[in-house]
Amino acid sequence: MLGFAAKARALAFGAGAVESGVKSGRAKLVIIDEALSAASKKSMRDMCAYYRVQLAEAGPAGKLGASCGKGEKKIVGVMQKGFADRLIEILKHSESCSEV
Repeated sequence: MLGFAAKARALAFGAGAVESGVKSGRAKLVIIDEALSAASKKSMRDMCAYYRVQLAEAGPAGKLGASCGKGEKKIVGVMQKGFADRLIEILKHSESCSEV
């Protein structure tokens, strides 16, 4: 599903782009990789809580960027509601995800 969202240009990649999307109200969901540092996870959690954006932590570690064709990216923001809703549904039933 992330691959389709990437093709549709419905994703933001990396901390800066995702932060901008969250603060502007465009991001509907933020997904972080298990491999993200504890400080970065806390920063993303705090920001998402403040701006009321859903956050999910997905694994296995190091696979998030690869699943959407962006290699080592560890933070992905979903910018379109339809993709976000479907991904939340998928992630809720996934064993490798937490915090949806």
